[in-house]
Amino acid sequence: AQARVSGQSTTEPSQIRVVWSTDPAHRATVSWSTGVEGAEHVVHYDVQPRAGVLADYSFTSEIVTTGEYEAGGPFFHHATVTDLPADSDVFFVVESDGEALGRELHFRTAPDDDQTVKFLYGGDSRTGRRDRQSMNGLIARLHDEDPEVLALVHGGDYIAYANNWQQWSEWLDDHELTIGAEGRVLPIVPAKGNHEGRGVVYNHVFGEPSGDPEKNWFFTRFGSIALVNLDTEASLAGEQRDWLRE
Repeated sequence: AQARVSGQSTTEPSQIRVVWSTDPAHRATVSWSTGVEGAEHVVHYDVQPRAGVLADYSFTSEIVTTGEYEAGGPFFHHATVTDLPADSDVFFVVESDGEALGRELHFRTAPDDDQTVKFLYGGDSRTGRRDRQSMNGLIARLHDEDPEVLALVHGGDYIAYANNWQQWSEWLDDHELTIGAEGRVLPIVPAKGNHEGRGVVYNHVFGEPSGDPEKNWFFTRFGSIALVNLDTEASLAGEQRDWLRE
């Protein structure tokens, strides 16, 4: 069942996602939404499954960025988990003000050597909601069937209108359909498209993957491979071009 935050007035976590930016072998951002802001937000995680028993997890992350989605949305939370072992399963539960996601989820970190890596790639998921839901179900089946698939690389244009929270909320609800049958989350490597406009809500959703909300370009390194994510709205003669040359 999908957890939705529309009209929700609690700190029950929903709209769970894992975002990769620069160092997917050792670092990830775990993100979620709550209907009210709350005061304490934590990710409990481990390299062994702990069946959702919070006290059994070896690690916690309270490095959390919290705020209100622009355009009338509820609240976002981003926790960065670091120093992860490469090419390993990471099991986690998110908790906000004592309310925890009832299901343990997990993702696999990227290798940090020259292993072959596999991605699913797509974009322009902004319209045709039923088709998007069907595609997200297919994504879940594909990475369930092939554990070597590491991430979903999204080329941008998640929604039609950059500041329409209803569209973003539906997209985030639907994104949970990419979670596998056994709770495996496929990390998303996002890129900013023209439909994300200035990128304000895009950064609220994905936790400023570039590290700078004014510069929505970055690269993700998988061993010897650098996956370059560019901002289609950046100036052709500006800082992004200089960065790419360097």
